[in-house]
Amino acid sequence: MSTAQISETLRIDVSTVETYRARIKEKLNLKSGSDLLQMAIRWSFGRKNR
Repeated sequence: MSTAQISETLRIDVSTVETYRARIKEKLNLKSGSDLLQMAIRWSFGRKNR
């Protein structure tokens, strides 16, 4: 999902989405959006196996 799509869906500003993404990447020590996506996919698969 793009930043604009997330912003529209959650009815928050685009800059808020960008800030949250940056903070998540920092806390998880991820370097890129691709790293964040991979982490989200792994987390999602882990939740389905519970």
